[in-house]
Amino acid sequence: SVDNERFRSYYKENIHKNSLLRQELGLNVDHKIILYSGKYIEKKRPLDLLKAFHLLGDDNSTLVMLGEGELRQEMEKYILANKMKNVLLTGFVNQSEVSKYYLISDVFVMCSGKGETWGLSVNEAMNFHLPIIVSETCGSAHDLVKEGANGFSFHEGNINDLTHSIKEILRNEKKRKQMGEASSEIIESYSYSTCVRELVRNAI
Repeated sequence: SVDNERFRSYYKENIHKNSLLRQELGLNVDHKIILYSGKYIEKKRPLDLLKAFHLLGDDNSTLVMLGEGELRQEMEKYILANKMKNVLLTGFVNQSEVSKYYLISDVFVMCSGKGETWGLSVNEAMNFHLPIIVSETCGSAHDLVKEGANGFSFHEGNINDLTHSIKEILRNEKKRKQMGEASSEIIESYSYSTCVRELVRNAI
């Protein structure tokens, strides 16, 4: 679990600033924002999302990749080689600033591979009413993804499935909002207070 109350409080207080925050971050206010949050390392498989975004071919979307890591040079080469536009590699972002990126996004993607036991970024994103797309390798996919209701899971490394899932969420604004609301409802049960209550209950 994560600090649901802190993230939900930020969401409620700042949701009306969506366009303003996009401008501050240098992002197109009319684009759909696909968000990745994690290190640029093999375990996180960031190149999978770059490839999916390239395959998506949507000029009205922007891919924002929060993080830094050893794969950055390879990612930059891929972007240049494929003449990709609308991709932002942010570099390291302080935890105090991360909420801004969740707030202005339309869908959250975690495409991690072996070694990703859960993926708490998924929890964080759901507190911001975001649909989620998570690889089946991530532990959170099996508990937090309700297929078709608040997002989709996909087989690790399957770029076509990942692309299809992104397309499905972005193409229907009404459905996307419904998925986001479902995420918010689901994550209510994964809070600090719930964890404490269950620990106490099982200890008795």
